[in-house]
Amino acid sequence: MARTQPAWAASLSFLFLVPRGSAAATVEINLLYVHGVKSCQNERQNAQSSFTDLEQAVNADLPGRIASYQAAHPGTTVVTHSARANLYTATPSGHHPSDSPDPINMDDWEVGDPGCTTSQQGDPCTTAYEWRYRLAREINRLYPAPASNIVLIGHSSGARVALEVAANAGPGGVGSTDWGVQNRIAGVVTIQGMVDALGSSKYNVVGFTSFETACKDGDAIAGFGSSCAPGNGWCEYAGRVDGFGAGDWVAKNKRALMLTSWASCSPAAWTGWSDGSLPYDAQGSPWSVGLDMTPAPGQTYRPSHGQKYGSFCHSAIDHSSDANHAAALAAAKTRILDWLFTAAPRVAATGSNSTSSPVAYNHFSSTFTMGSTCPSGEVDDTVTQGTKGPGIDVVGVCKHPGFFDGDDHAIALAEFTVTNGTTCNGTYKWKQAHDSNNSHDATFWWKTRSERSGGPALVGTLTTLPTTTTTSTTTTTTTSTTSTTTTTTTSTTTTAPPTSTTTTTTAPPTTTTLPPTTTTTTTTTTEPSTTTTAPPTTTTEPPTTTTEPPTTTVTSTTTSTTTSTTSTSTSTTAPVSTTTTTTLPPTTTSSTISTTTTTIPPCPDADGDGVCDAADNCPADPNPDQADADGDGSGDACDPCTGGAAVAKPKLTIAGLSTPPGDDRLKLRGEMTLPFPFSPALDPATSGVRILITDASAATVLDAVIPGGAYDYATQTGWKSNASGTRWSYRNGLGGIGGIVKASFKTSSTPGLVQFNATGRNGGYAVTPAGVPVRVTLAFDSAAGQCGEAPFAGPPPSPSCALGASALTCR
Repeated sequence: MARTQPAWAASLSFLFLVPRGSAAATVEINLLYVHGVKSCQNERQNAQSSFTDLEQAVNADLPGRIASYQAAHPGTTVVTHSARANLYTATPSGHHPSDSPDPINMDDWEVGDPGCTTSQQGDPCTTAYEWRYRLAREINRLYPAPASNIVLIGHSSGARVALEVAANAGPGGVGSTDWGVQNRIAGVVTIQGMVDALGSSKYNVVGFTSFETACKDGDAIAGFGSSCAPGNGWCEYAGRVDGFGAGDWVAKNKRALMLTSWASCSPAAWTGWSDGSLPYDAQGSPWSVGLDMTPAPGQTYRPSHGQKYGSFCHSAIDHSSDANHAAALAAAKTRILDWLFTAAPRVAATGSNSTSSPVAYNHFSSTFTMGSTCPSGEVDDTVTQGTKGPGIDVVGVCKHPGFFDGDDHAIALAEFTVTNGTTCNGTYKWKQAHDSNNSHDATFWWKTRSERSGGPALVGTLTTLPTTTTTSTTTTTTTSTTSTTTTTTTSTTTTAPPTSTTTTTTAPPTTTTLPPTTTTTTTTTTEPSTTTTAPPTTTTEPPTTTTEPPTTTVTSTTTSTTTSTTSTSTSTTAPVSTTTTTTLPPTTTSSTISTTTTTIPPCPDADGDGVCDAADNCPADPNPDQADADGDGSGDACDPCTGGAAVAKPKLTIAGLSTPPGDDRLKLRGEMTLPFPFSPALDPATSGVRILITDASAATVLDAVIPGGAYDYATQTGWKSNASGTRWSYRNGLGGIGGIVKASFKTSSTPGLVQFNATGRNGGYAVTPAGVPVRVTLAFDSAAGQCGEAPFAGPPPSPSCALGASALTCR
């Protein structure tokens, strides 16, 4: 299938051939990357460039993944193509307001604009309609029919429109508009997707106006990565249109991978947990795989859906200037490839239960049932890990009525007892093990997962390319009364898919498809048979070379010679009197095929950087150089504080360790001298702060990323500061972040000196004797050196730790 693409639509193809003698089956995967909203004109003209880095990261690892999959599935050939769409420059629908005819300004098209008859976003002549129409046109342009197995990978608004087009969503909801490409889409990946309507009352936008009003007022929306204001039509599309229905349809009927994130991002558009631009629980629909809890207004918690792939702000995935860009790329790439080649589960069943009466300390709730049988064509998921075991997610909120006695909080996973069934089912119960003084009600949410019975990997159940088969029969009859020989020749020839030759250069790769080498012609005649033989012909193809990253692959070249005979056969449905058979010359073809073998590390290497986990100073973050600028044993790639200050007068106490997690209390204080004058200016109320405690084995005890944001009197959460910018205080009325409910910071007359303290309650701060001493890190801006560490390494009188029966004291 030939495809013509502009130079920017970098399409890359990988083809691995099956050894001769295998039963050939070819699977083609077509990846299409879809950008998010772009507000500046130059960004819109080059919107396709947003996902260049992610596309390159995925493509770099594809040869190794394909080789491993094919080795485990003999006879299977996997071919992949990738391209990037630009919806701003794509073919427009032709519907536009009379006062905004330029197609690149589609984000400006509001309901009620002049020259249009519209009543809602999604009608022709609105932003929502145009995004959907143009994505369908880009799919048809970049992967013309009959190409199938299309996987859409979208970010932000691009994620929502990918779900909507796959679900045929229109003004009437799912299934109300046929975009003409649904049956060719295999699945959708969303990365921090704008799935839910942001104008919903359940999300609290910072400030005193609604999301849509603030958006239309002309301010750049925090965190979307643009210095320009978005269009008013996009503000309506983002605020009014709910993509949960489309997300659920894709999750149930196709396959969906919804990657979510929240972090300490500044500025942030929302109170509570967000990636700066989107609330945490607006990024995944209820039937997406993955389950978590997030603070909600009213001092409670509610579920969030999807799989958290890291702590990244909204623009980290598509802006190379973001400090976490490389980490976001690595995390997203790994999960996309795992979904394609390892397991792509779906939610088999989901539900919610509540206790019928308060549960006393160390008592159990009722036992609740999850699911019953797997959906048709599906089997129990035993591959992917949920919150409580393979294929099982359970979360909950423990209810503490009243503002001053603790408020609601997420239930520690250790308090759930789960029995995992074998048919996408199971049971669970809750042990209230954290409050010895009170009984509590609780509400729970659960999901069970399934995999396709054909295999857990998405690639294993995709449509295979067709093969061509020609069949004929050979019979020879000789009569004594004539000199005519009647010959019917039957041969069975199976033509495998055409060979693809991929040339990799600094320009977009070129794919050349060679035609099949078998030709059959049928002729009927009554003339005497004749045979013609022409001299042999030899054709030599130029070698094809695929260049892979030199640090991870070994390339070997194999030359093979194949001889094939092309014949012209005569056949007829009526009795045959005479048949002429012409045998064309044998054709010998010599070709050179490059294969790629990935070298497997001889030891566990979780991050794939070529350094064994046992010796890796960042075992979860790729850093082949093992750089450690401050020599603290943590590589720069994962060190939360490189070259920071030493914390003076540190004191840490953690109490409640003798009881199960959920009632632990924490106090932390100290001071540190940071580089002065502060650059950037010290302002945790805007930029936030991170409090990290790790034990002696580098396991996390606490990792509280407190976002910036003004104090919200409705939720009793946020920051206050004095007029001179020397004192800052944080309060959290939503149950705390990692249990941290209070924190305060102040500078003094001593240049660079910052004093701090923090309070945590109802936490789960597990510390064992083997984990002592602990290390405390407090960071405002690690890259600028605005951070400090207290290792409590001892021995006394240097700061050290003592672990008692129920408390840890470090000072």
